Amino acid sequence: MSLDDQIKHLRRVATLNLFSTEALRLLCFSAETHIARSGEVLFREGDASSGGYILLEGEIALESMGRAPTLVGPDTLIGETALITQTQHPSSATARGNCTVLKVPRTLFHSVLREFPDD
Repeated sequence: MSLDDQIKHLRRVATLNLFSTEALRLLCFSAETHIARSGEVLFREGDASSGGYILLEGEIALESMGRAPTLVGPDTLIGETALITQTQHPSSATARGNCTVLKVPRTLFHSVLREFPDD
């Protein structure tokens, strides 16, 4: 997936859609693109979170104890709170089919906010 395609996906995420193209470019360029295989667990409920995940392609099941799984699709930000502060994952995330996610570390998100304070 090209950088321009990734930026288009990020523009569809409510938390990020007001960011400038330059800020989104830095975010995409510096974040890690990860291809998750079907059944792969991205993180488990209760684990410490170091940032957020933006689902670019595929579907992820979010599951927490005692609740039915919630399925999310492309252009979903998972772990929004973890972009700002230290927290634990409130659910587990498992790939349903092959997925492409952009892993955004909290430190990167803070750097982008400092670099582009008006966004």
